[in-house]
Amino acid sequence: MVYLETTIEKQLARTQRDKKRPLLQVEAPPREVLEALANERNPLYEEIADVTIRTDDQSAKVVANQIIHMLESN
Repeated sequence: MVYLETTIEKQLARTQRDKKRPLLQVEAPPREVLEALANERNPLYEEIADVTIRTDDQSAKVVANQIIHMLESN
C-alpha cells in the first residue's frame, strides 16, 4: 500500500473550494475536521503502508512517476 501523506495546510488549500467533500460539510471548522481525521487515520495508514510519499510540493504527475518507479523496482 502507498500512503500519500500531506500536511493539514495543504489539505485545506486543496479542499477549500470543493463542495463535494461530505466530511467537510459540517458545522466544525475544516481545519478541526481534518486534524481529527488525521489523528484517527494516520497511525493506521503508517502501520499498513509499504511506502509513504510526501505529496505537499509535488504535482500529481511527479507523485505518479514516483509510485510507478517504486513498483517497477520491486
